[in-house]
Amino acid sequence: MAPVVTHEFVATVADSIACRAHPDACRALAPDVEYRMREVVQDALKFARHSRRTYLTTQDVNAALKMRNAEPLYGFSGRDPAKFLRAAGHPDVYYVDDPDVSVASMLATPLPRPPVEVAVVPHWLAIDGRQPATPENAPPAVPARRAAPAKAAPAAAQVGAPPAAAPNKALPAASSGGEGATPAVAGPQPAGEEALVRAPLRHVLTRELQAYLDRVGAWLRHGLLEGGGALVAPSPAAADSAVLASLAGDAGLQPLLPYLWHLIGEEAGADLRELARLPRLMAAAGALLSNPALDSGALLHEALPPLLTALVARRLGPKGGEAHWGVRRAAAHALATLCARYAPAHASLLPRVQRTLARPLADPVAAPPEALHGAALGLAALGPRSVRSVLTPLVIPVLRRVGGEAEEGRVRAALAAALGGVLAHEAALGGAEARAGVAAAISAYRQRGGRAGPPRLPDSNPLAEAWREDFGAGKLAEIVLDLFGQDIEPFLPPVEGRVGDEGEGQ
Repeated sequence: MAPVVTHEFVATVADSIACRAHPDACRALAPDVEYRMREVVQDALKFARHSRRTYLTTQDVNAALKMRNAEPLYGFSGRDPAKFLRAAGHPDVYYVDDPDVSVASMLATPLPRPPVEVAVVPHWLAIDGRQPATPENAPPAVPARRAAPAKAAPAAAQVGAPPAAAPNKALPAASSGGEGATPAVAGPQPAGEEALVRAPLRHVLTRELQAYLDRVGAWLRHGLLEGGGALVAPSPAAADSAVLASLAGDAGLQPLLPYLWHLIGEEAGADLRELARLPRLMAAAGALLSNPALDSGALLHEALPPLLTALVARRLGPKGGEAHWGVRRAAAHALATLCARYAPAHASLLPRVQRTLARPLADPVAAPPEALHGAALGLAALGPRSVRSVLTPLVIPVLRRVGGEAEEGRVRAALAAALGGVLAHEAALGGAEARAGVAAAISAYRQRGGRAGPPRLPDSNPLAEAWREDFGAGKLAEIVLDLFGQDIEPFLPPVEGRVGDEGEGQ
């Protein structure tokens, strides 16, 4: 192989630095120069390879020279590639264009912009899983627009349809499925205009979360906690306590929350006569709502239907069963937890729930006793304000409907418990006038020995205006005590001593 560095090259370099070299010395020096050059280039290629690059830079050559304790090359470390020019009269000779720059031109060059002062500016990347619209955060991606298919108009013309054919309904905005997910079209678009197309969304779960979801789903359906084909919990009671403790305490279940609420709603609506599943579903809903690390605010449309259905359904489980009363109580407790957490952020949540629960009470003749009992339980769980504003004006029509059967007796007991809670609230936390009025009414009722026997229902409805703030608490207590008598005794607060003490002090 012909040498790369010849003795003529060595002689030329020696002449360029005003050194006269003997021809024999040039012939002896040329192979050693080529050997040293090859060593430097090989080391430089190693630096480029370790830097994950396929091209050689001057930094790699300088690194190789420094590794061999040699002086690096100066003036070739710029990012711009070197410009090689052909020497005039020598077609095989190239040199680097290195123009001279005067100091005056450098001083006349304007200075670059100063860098921004170093500072620390905190901002929110996400709040409760949502990115706030702040200048520091990137704006959300806008879906691309593409033209609607042009084949729809000729097809409609062939079958004799009018030019403005009825548009199709909008498809779902997102799909959590796999490859076959259909993109969503935002609303009907006239022919010839662009349609807004959203790409399908893929929700990826880890293998651990998928296994957790499968086990919880098997527990909700069958009451068994399985894993790997074997039972994990030794008994159904142990399985119930383990799953409910996990749903109420684990902080990493937020990605599973849409799937869990959808599963609860699907199982609750599948068959209301299958009473074995409903207690587990209501208990799971209550556990999810009581978990402080989970936010179901964006999933209220999934959480409310199973709870309201369990409360006001005409029948749960087989006819004549007794277990559905516990299901309705669990649903009322879960609904109260939901409204307490999310009603401050959703202004229309509590009024909508109140209207739904008041619907069977407003027509007690058409509603069965089970629905009336569930509606009364739900309003009582929402608190004294809901009872006084929604339930109290409907008490007398409901009492006219109920009779002496066991189911209707439960309705009467639920109404007495709700109104007794209102009286206790007014006696404990109301104003001075309200406390005095309730205490006087209860004291007078107990001094005359209470009232036994069937209620005396008035012809009119004196509680129709009970929702008004100027409707006195003492007047409310007198009417309620006269309506329920001994049924409300267990729910009344102990106020006789206080009333007597006040009388003695006066």
